Amino acid sequence: MKTRNLVCFLAVLFSFSSVSSANMAIKNFQVVKEKDGIAGCWNVIPSPQPSFFPLLYAVTGSGNDVWAVGEYGDGSRAITLTMHWNGGAWSIVPSPNVGALSNFLFGVSGSGNDVWAAGYYYTFEQGFEVSRALILHWDGSAWSVVPSPNPGFWGNNLYAVVGSSNDVWAVGYYSNGFGRTLTLHWDGSTLCCIDQERRRPMK
Repeated sequence: MKTRNLVCFLAVLFSFSSVSSANMAIKNFQVVKEKDGIAGCWNVIPSPQPSFFPLLYAVTGSGNDVWAVGEYGDGSRAITLTMHWNGGAWSIVPSPNVGALSNFLFGVSGSGNDVWAAGYYYTFEQGFEVSRALILHWDGSAWSVVPSPNPGFWGNNLYAVVGSSNDVWAVGYYSNGFGRTLTLHWDGSTLCCIDQERRRPMK
């Protein structure tokens, strides 16, 4: 058995040593070139790079109607970043910033004149720095802030959104001292908080 294993090992070793590093590099290069540009290949698409540390966290859509959201710095704080793909190029679309401190968008969903984005912003309340839910809606011409519940005193952070029209969900967490799951539902007229507690600081 040991002799057989040794023979197998030597055969494998010989097969590798018979291919020079130069030939191996050529083969690898050919594989990359053959796959480059064909269907199923990822390509880097140029996109805008606003001022400081631009970050994108979520994307939705297809064809000539794609949205991406995130954040970037304006020199003093983080502000919301929304970008749109029209089939030929990305462009930055102005979006609201509620918080005097930082503002973030982590989720986006929808298309056409009905797109939702969700995240959170930081502000001061009762002398404390706290986070509040941030929900934006695109109506085909501009982003606007949609008021949303904030059941937690210390934190209300949204990280994902899905749906359209009168059936939209946003999820994250809230905190009154301990983190709890937060699920919000839009029914077309009111934004309701599921499993809501009275907002208060933990004593």
